[in-house]
Amino acid sequence: MLAQLWSSIIHAGKGRNPELDFLRGVAVLMVMLHHNKYSHHLFYLGTTGVQLFFVLSGFLVGGLLLKEVLNTGNIKAGKFILRRGFKIWPQFYVFLFIALGIDWLLSTFTAYTSGPWGSTNFNTNLLSELFFFQNFFGNIYNVTWSLAVEEHFYLVLPLWAFVGIKLGLFNKDKSFLFVATSIGLAMVFCTWSRVTDWHTSYTTGTWLHDRETFQHLDALFFGVFLSYMNINRTNRIKSVLLSTVGKWIFPLFAFGLILIGLLTFGLSKGQGINNGTIKSGLGYTILYIGYGCLLIAMLYYPKVKTLATTPVVSSLYKFIGWTGFHSYALYLWHYIIFMLVKKFMIHTPLHGNENWPSFIIGFVASYFIAVITTHTVEKYFLSIRNRILPTT
Repeated sequence: MLAQLWSSIIHAGKGRNPELDFLRGVAVLMVMLHHNKYSHHLFYLGTTGVQLFFVLSGFLVGGLLLKEVLNTGNIKAGKFILRRGFKIWPQFYVFLFIALGIDWLLSTFTAYTSGPWGSTNFNTNLLSELFFFQNFFGNIYNVTWSLAVEEHFYLVLPLWAFVGIKLGLFNKDKSFLFVATSIGLAMVFCTWSRVTDWHTSYTTGTWLHDRETFQHLDALFFGVFLSYMNINRTNRIKSVLLSTVGKWIFPLFAFGLILIGLLTFGLSKGQGINNGTIKSGLGYTILYIGYGCLLIAMLYYPKVKTLATTPVVSSLYKFIGWTGFHSYALYLWHYIIFMLVKKFMIHTPLHGNENWPSFIIGFVASYFIAVITTHTVEKYFLSIRNRILPTT
């Protein structure tokens, strides 16, 4: 049994798309470096890794639903939601149960984050955690708000597809216009929501609530749009990207957008309404467009695959991809592990958690727990899912 587990760990990610796992790994490492106090001052902008996660989720999950709609003209919404649930729920509830036990035993966490309609009351926030409303009514553990956004997206996406099917908008001559219009409307609405939320928070002196679902659905739906293009317009994408001009312009465009987005976040930190509006309104938008372009570049440019096989780059590329395979568990567990390291390190000669030993211990422990839970909890429930809810 242990040999089988070890083999599963070593060969994790085999048969999957390495480019997507690499981007998942980049996203989770950005978030972890942001949350670790030793590296936080260098990776303040690592929080934007969540935007990369949203684009990837929209691309992957949206692609599953779009293929079903475009191939069959119908969707099985209940099956879709349950299959996503088998992926998300087991790991999350195991994490929540253990984290609450640690909290109760060690009193590690005492501050509960309030949502826009919530309070810092433990019972209220526990209910929010249990039913995935952390981004509205408050949460106990800082990172779980984005899971609520994802869960709400899994409900909105089949509803969106159902409306499109009933109105005949997924017909071959209408589908592009429907998908493109949907993402356009989502971008306008969510950007407007982020700008007005910042303005209200700034003028009233209240805390900025920038975690509501309707402030982030555009990033997820942009991923859906890219997935549609990947499914239905593959040859057209290749002809543009692999042209003489596209080989140079598109990568520069992708990295340029990301750079501009990151700069808007950095320049707007604590500098008032004008820069804050850029950050919350345009910063997120520029970032997820840039991340989306980076995703397409990773998938379509042959030089990416060639570079990934070079001796020096190959090992790092594979390790980040392996990290991406375990990214969900890493995202869940790293924050509480960093807090525990902080609590125990303060009683040693290396007191505090802003030093390299605590940095290394925090990361190693996070990887250890993530790998174990991925190959036990997640793998077990996914095997049940595939048995009772097969894709075909």
